[in-house]
Amino acid sequence: MSAMPRPFDSDAEDVTWALETADALWRRDDRRDALVWLSRAVEFARAAAHPQRAADLAAAFRNLSSVEAHRSTAPPPISVEMAGDFEIPRHDPPPLPHHVPGGLDWGPIAALADLPETAKRALARTAAIERLESDDEVANFGLAVVIDGEVGVAPTIVDAFVERLDKGSVVLGFGTLTHANALRLVAVNGSAKVAVWGKPTARRLLSEFSAVERRLKLAADRHQALVGAVMGPLGDRLDESTRREVVGHLSLRHLVSGTVFAEANAAFPGLLLMGAGTIEVEYENPRHLSPGEFLFPRLVVSPGRCPSRVVAGEGGALVFVADRATTQELLLSIPSFLELVTELG
Repeated sequence: MSAMPRPFDSDAEDVTWALETADALWRRDDRRDALVWLSRAVEFARAAAHPQRAADLAAAFRNLSSVEAHRSTAPPPISVEMAGDFEIPRHDPPPLPHHVPGGLDWGPIAALADLPETAKRALARTAAIERLESDDEVANFGLAVVIDGEVGVAPTIVDAFVERLDKGSVVLGFGTLTHANALRLVAVNGSAKVAVWGKPTARRLLSEFSAVERRLKLAADRHQALVGAVMGPLGDRLDESTRREVVGHLSLRHLVSGTVFAEANAAFPGLLLMGAGTIEVEYENPRHLSPGEFLFPRLVVSPGRCPSRVVAGEGGALVFVADRATTQELLLSIPSFLELVTELG
């Protein structure tokens, strides 16, 4: 376990970013630079007008600096000058390495191929390497790259894989929606190795490269929708291969806020399976669809008119849909899915 202080939910984004970077460097025994980043977290906390947090982080810096001084007989790792009661490093870290210890090979990572070398080096420097045995998992990440082995993508609250990924695959922990479904990566078929970055670090680095960020977010939207889709009866009742067959008949749609999917008393347009974001069903007492919920399942089996208006809420939504013809084909071709939807109706 790292001795570095952990970020708080109340921390400013710059503080979280600096602490995540410091923690990753400390875990790799690059303690000189870890202390530099911890000192930056102190300054970021001060700039955010959080004096108590800055004082706590400064105390951690002094403690870890003392530990390092006793651990090594080498000269002090960083030059400092006094600023109040806190020692602030006065130089930038040394040049960034091209590879993360443990073997981060950029060749197979096609999704990040367009990043310039400086960005790749920045990612390499701040990566935390997670070595997973079979069924071990990693969650709460902003960006992950599979270095070795195979992992399954799953929600944090349901044991249902939505996709399996091998070496070189990239997973972004957030997509184009404001609110993201929580997901995790689980080692399958033996051990796996994954490089991970926190959300503030991922957002900061990718925001400078809009084309790469856009591609990753669009791919992440599919993961977000798939993860949400299995957080209901689809994940509870159907096995992985059947779920894959069902979703293969559906189309993923991004509904921007205010988009009307169905009007009250209008013909039911077809199946809708909730993935991520917000869908409002405007009954007398309006409600939101939950991830994994089917819209009006009775009408999926027996077409009729919509009992209420259905519209994408604030922030928009990611949904899987099928028109009436495709819905009928799906019901006829997968008996277990027909049984499921019939029971829900």
